[in-house]
Amino acid sequence: MKKILCLLLALALGLSLPACGGVDRRTGYQPGGGRGQIGDVMHTYWFDFTVTDAYSAQEYGGYPVDEGCRFVVASITVTNTFPQTLTMWDTDFALEWKDPDSGDYVYDVPLMAYTDGMFPEEYTLEVAETASYEAVYMVPAVESLDYDVSFLELFENEDGGEERGDTYYVSFTAQER
Repeated sequence: MKKILCLLLALALGLSLPACGGVDRRTGYQPGGGRGQIGDVMHTYWFDFTVTDAYSAQEYGGYPVDEGCRFVVASITVTNTFPQTLTMWDTDFALEWKDPDSGDYVYDVPLMAYTDGMFPEEYTLEVAETASYEAVYMVPAVESLDYDVSFLELFENEDGGEERGDTYYVSFTAQER
């Protein structure tokens, strides 16, 4: 009887914990980062996010883009899957692209909000709350329209510094609208 009880307890414990590199059944979190496309749900440590739409434009919110640049607009939905309220910032989602001259990947953060639909500078998400905003980036008008929206997990370590976690990428081609 003791052996059966131990086996049942071990089985219950094993089913409740994510395996190394496995998916947390409660939140969907998958360690190791990930890559996706528009419409894919990315499961980070604290939240899920989905890039639902992305495009490039010469004007956004009544403002024209600077000469030699383009706007890239990404509509992003974020859902708190963490068991606590989260504080989020407009700079949580970076835009990356390949520099045509160097071949290196470069990145930028969204512009500060100047319309109600853009990510606010700081906002909170209650447990299980979902919010949708647009991240608007002003980037060089290079030939390629291929971009990645990325999120890098940063954890506070024992010394109060930052420790890098996983990175999640959503790739897309930003067609002009």
